[in-house]
Amino acid sequence: MKCDKCNMALKAISVKMLGETFKAKECPACRSRIVNLDIAMKLHDKIVPKLKCEKRIIKIGDSSAITIPKGIRHFFLPGSVVTLDFDPQEMAMTIRKE
Repeated sequence: MKCDKCNMALKAISVKMLGETFKAKECPACRSRIVNLDIAMKLHDKIVPKLKCEKRIIKIGDSSAITIPKGIRHFFLPGSVVTLDFDPQEMAMTIRKE
């Protein structure tokens, strides 16, 4: 199997995420990973319940902040670029990873 981005041969690896170890394939060039559908669904079932949680807004200097829950921190590593969309009518904020 080859990487869609780099056209390099993918290598079999073991990945640990959310307390589970599973098999994946990774591109040695761009580090893109592919997992089979069963594993993806298992991860989805583990992640989705953790996505909805109550967080308290904290103050850091002159800014307000919200911490990322431990269960999904792998998706928002320090240095990641995100876009915040705020809807004042709904009082809802969406965080999207770039």
